[in-house]
Amino acid sequence: NEKRTNSKEKTVVFDDGFEVKSVDNQLVVISPALVENIENNNFKNQFSQLTSIKNKAFNLNPAFIQPSIKQPLSTILENKLSITPSASQFRKGLAVRLAYSPDLSVIFGDKIEKIGRNIGVFAEYRINNRWSVNTGVIRSMKYYDAYPEDYSWIWKMPETPLLEINATCDMLDIPLNIRYDITQNSTSRIFASAGFTSYVMLKEKYKYNYANNYDPSIKWKEWEGSTGAYPFSISNLSVGYERQIFRKVSLQVEPFVKIPLGQVGFGKVRLVTTGVFFSAKYPLTFKK
Repeated sequence: NEKRTNSKEKTVVFDDGFEVKSVDNQLVVISPALVENIENNNFKNQFSQLTSIKNKAFNLNPAFIQPSIKQPLSTILENKLSITPSASQFRKGLAVRLAYSPDLSVIFGDKIEKIGRNIGVFAEYRINNRWSVNTGVIRSMKYYDAYPEDYSWIWKMPETPLLEINATCDMLDIPLNIRYDITQNSTSRIFASAGFTSYVMLKEKYKYNYANNYDPSIKWKEWEGSTGAYPFSISNLSVGYERQIFRKVSLQVEPFVKIPLGQVGFGKVRLVTTGVFFSAKYPLTFKK
């Protein structure tokens, strides 16, 4: 059944009682009755992405509004002939994300001497329209300098004063974060994230610089090795912006800071890290 309201707008009533309004043959607004039906009947699981779309606009297949279509709307949905949500990339489910960032690591009060890097892969699970959790593995290369007062020196200090320590640390960063989407629209979101990181040291190298590096009493001029894992030793804080660029791909920019909760490394330092993650995300549970 069809009733026209003007030349640019019409309402189609399907055989099973659902109403759909089209405007200029391009947009359709789902009535509250349809949303309630989707939320309560047995095809909720098949089309769970449609359960939070009250008053949302959808792209309309031109064939969808032809009066010749006499199928029930539920049948059209099942045959995937009807509509595609405008915010489809933000559906509940699992996604993978590849990320890169420069790494700026420093001890409180010291200056940044050299920029490192972070390369990671993440798994993210969207719980609902606002909340998601993510974890992953980041291969991190950190460079930082420390002064004697920042460093836990385990040997007897030589007569020649120690001036500074140059550190190079190759490690794994294993985060566990929760994300909340602050603002959202059909193609983009602004979010905040918080969580914890565990460090696993793969290779540490420390070079000790003295006032007189040729002093024969100096026993240790460098140290190499690995001191192991530091579970949940770092707090993660970030904000970011995500935008869909293709149907199944979104890009993300995320400034972050990692705040020490404990001491790490051979020198037992409290290391702060900041940077900006640039990411590409692909949903594994995307439904057409």
